[in-house]
Amino acid sequence: MRGALRPQLEPEFLAERRGDSHHEFDLRVPEHLAVWPGHFPEFFVVPGVLQVDWVLRIASDRLGLAGAPRRIEALKFKTPLRPQQLFTLSLDVAADGCVLDFEMAGPGKVFSTGRFRLDREPR
Repeated sequence: MRGALRPQLEPEFLAERRGDSHHEFDLRVPEHLAVWPGHFPEFFVVPGVLQVDWVLRIASDRLGLAGAPRRIEALKFKTPLRPQQLFTLSLDVAADGCVLDFEMAGPGKVFSTGRFRLDREPR
């Protein structure tokens, strides 16, 4: 439908720092995220599946890291990620591009961490 607003599902990008294998993205959870009405109506929290989606999408879009996750290891959701929360997404990529470690953290707290084993696709 022309002119229709797309539901907000992306974090807001504030800054990024890239290295050879370590990359950081300063992000903010939008105030109006499309998942709020159902997760949870009285205490809005970014669902874990959306956090995983953010990691994989940013790795693909910003770093060109293609490949489907073959396995997720050590996935932990430690602290609820809430509306307007500022956080840094840190990504560490193995030399062969088949392992992606991530951490979402803010001042004095870690929101989530994990590791993806990727099946690499040629680009």
